[in-house]
Amino acid sequence: MTNVDWKALAGQLSGAEYRIGVIAADSPVHRVALDPGLSDPEIRRIEGQFEFRFPPDLRSLLQTALPSGPQFPDWRAGDEGVLKDWLDLPRQGLLFDVEHNRFWMTEWGSRPESVSDALQRASDSVAAAATNPTPAGRPGRGGPGPACHLVPPGRAWRPTAHRSCRDFRHCVEITDSPAQRSADTSGDFLPPTPASRVSLL
Repeated sequence: MTNVDWKALAGQLSGAEYRIGVIAADSPVHRVALDPGLSDPEIRRIEGQFEFRFPPDLRSLLQTALPSGPQFPDWRAGDEGVLKDWLDLPRQGLLFDVEHNRFWMTEWGSRPESVSDALQRASDSVAAAATNPTPAGRPGRGGPGPACHLVPPGRAWRPTAHRSCRDFRHCVEITDSPAQRSADTSGDFLPPTPASRVSLL
């Protein structure tokens, strides 16, 4: 996302309604709260403490305003163990599918014949991606693990086959108003609406 007015984007997110988990008509509705953005020293502390680098776009957003509320990571004062577990969910999900569903990414090279070797290769690749995030303005798989993905209005968010997403433990739907929330959310597909969405994976 290049040439983004982060203050304007934060203003759009402030107070936006969101629901967590398998979205149903009676799912509890929360609202995004925005705390002051992270400072440069806070960013350096977080990246050093958890050994990853924020993707540039995400860093820009978090330094403009820090979203807070249920299922949003508390980067400023959250429990270290909780944040570490949260950050490790994508790796756990990938390894589950590497072992049980033959999932493999071409970027990792040829898949080793041994399951244990394949799991090690995948784990090492995820760790490397966390310290080499995708450059600003480019979609990609890099980042600190569970990341805040801004999905353009009108686009549907589809859970992947990965266990961490299928469990919906860190999947969040953002909508702009109650009228834009669709009641047709059966199964594991969220139909497209004009709403802006944020998913925490």
